This record gives sequence, C-alpha cells and structure tokens, in this order.
Amino acid sequence: MQVARLVLPIVMLSVPSVAAADCEQICYPGLPCQGTEISGQRTINGDLCAGDLVLMDGARLILDGKGGQLINVERSFKVVGSAEIVTASCLVTVSRRAKANSPDTANPYDRGPGSNGPGDATAGRNGPNGGDGGDGATGAKGPNAASVRLAFAEFAGGSIKICARGGDGMPGQDGGNGAGGGDGEQGGRAIPGQPFGCRSGPGDGGNGGDGGSAGRGGNGGDGGDAGIVTLAIPSSLEGNVRQMLSKQILVDVSGGRPGAKGSAGSAGAAGKFGYGGRGATGCEGREEQRKGHDGKAGPAAADGRYGRAGADGTVVIDANN
Repeated sequence: MQVARLVLPIVMLSVPSVAAADCEQICYPGLPCQGTEISGQRTINGDLCAGDLVLMDGARLILDGKGGQLINVERSFKVVGSAEIVTASCLVTVSRRAKANSPDTANPYDRGPGSNGPGDATAGRNGPNGGDGGDGATGAKGPNAASVRLAFAEFAGGSIKICARGGDGMPGQDGGNGAGGGDGEQGGRAIPGQPFGCRSGPGDGGNGGDGGSAGRGGNGGDGGDAGIVTLAIPSSLEGNVRQMLSKQILVDVSGGRPGAKGSAGSAGAAGKFGYGGRGATGCEGREEQRKGHDGKAGPAAADGRYGRAGADGTVVIDANN
C-alpha cells in the first residue's frame, strides 16, 4: 500500500496508519462507532473515537493528555460554523510573581543636630547597614504540547482550528530592593567644668550605615515545544485538504514564547551622618567639626535574561489509499 505524506514545514515524518483497534478503547469491539455531537467545552484525557463527529459552533475540545492523543472519526467529520481542538499547553496564562523580598530600611538613630546623643561626651553610634534585596527566581518553563492525530474519511464543512503550540514561559521574578542604611547618631554633649571651664568636649557623630545590595532580576522561563499535528485521511482527500490548510483548517504548531526577564531591584540608599555633639556651659559645640560620614549606597544588580523560545512543531498529512 502506497502512503503519500505532506509535511509542513519541510520535514518528513513516518506516522503509522490508524488501526481499527485504536477505536476499541471507547467503541464496542467489532461494531461501528456511533455518531457523536459535541457543543460547548469538553476536556478529553484519552483518545476520542466516533463514527461521525459533529462539532457545533463555538465548541472546544481540550486535549489534556501528556503524550499524544487520537481523534479517530470513522466516517464524516463536520464543523457547524467554527470550532477548536486545542492541547492544554495552548491555554497556559502568563503571570508574574510578586517582587522578591525587599527588607525594610534599617532603623536610624537621631542624627541631630538638636539631640543629646547617647550620653555626655560619648561618640554617636554608627547607623546599621541595610539588608540586601532578594534575587528574583527564574520563571517556570512553558509546558510542551501533546501531539494530535486527527483521522477522518470525509470533511463535511465548517472551520476548525487545531492548536498544539508550546506553552509560554513565565516571566522572571523582579529582584528585591536593597534596604537603606540607617542614619548615624549625633555625638553626646560636652561636659562643663566645675565651677568654670569645659571638662570634656562633645562626642563625634556616628557614621551612616551602608545601603543594601539590589536583588538580581530572575531569568525568564523557556517556552515549551510545540507538538506534531497529523491529519490522517484517504488519498482521495489529499488535494482538498491541502487547499483547506490556512483557510478552513487552521493549525498552530508554533513554539512557546520566551518568558520576559525580571528587572533588578533598586540599591539601598546610604545612611546619613550623625552630627557632632552640642556644646554646654563653658564648652563650644562641635556639630559640624565632629560630624560622621555618610554611608555608601548599596551596589546595583543586573536584570535577568529572557528565556528561549520553544521549538516549532510540524503539520503532517498522512494520506492512505
């Protein structure tokens, strides 16, 4: 028996013909399959076998199998209006996770210039460093599409869209923001002398804390691979089916789109210096002369990278005499 096959794009695949045993999973062995009419949305986990199959306008068959699934129509396949046959991967929705952990700004000290500091003539405490932002997680890979084999002896009209595209990759998570460093504390006040003069000058101001590092953006997830859609038909229909492709029979076997990259978080700001201590009776203040230093801003981080697109599938016409 000669077998003619047209493959789109230009790839030749060897696909076995439909055997009668394929229909025995649902139909009674040794008897013709009964006619089936489907409207609305219906999910199919296994193979679907029918004598005649009619899809009503707006019907959608969702193929939820993980490998390949067969729709075997012994006689006439008809669509009233337009309908869809889709793998579960075509229905994946893309959502972005919440931003990675961003710690709160470190608690600052009172940097002055009007405070009394930590105690007489005591140096102000340095501000605490800010916490680092969390790195963004990599987006999940899109699911691979199941392959679909649609066999029929006659196409009785209507428009059918068959989707076996790969699922889209999920976006990478955005990195968290680094926390700002805390402000340094103002130095303690001077201690006056007894009964005159200045016993001890004011304390130095504390330094500001360093800002936390920005979190890196997560990588986008890769797109899933598309499946193989096979139309198994008699050789007498081959010419008509070729003409129907992209018109009445629309097939999508594109690879899943790559997930978007996650953006880096922002670096934590530097904590501000604490002023030097204030004066007291007989002692001059040193607010400016003894002030601390600002901290350093946290380091920046890189964005993630985009995922990779999934591999395109193929469309196969398996025409049997």
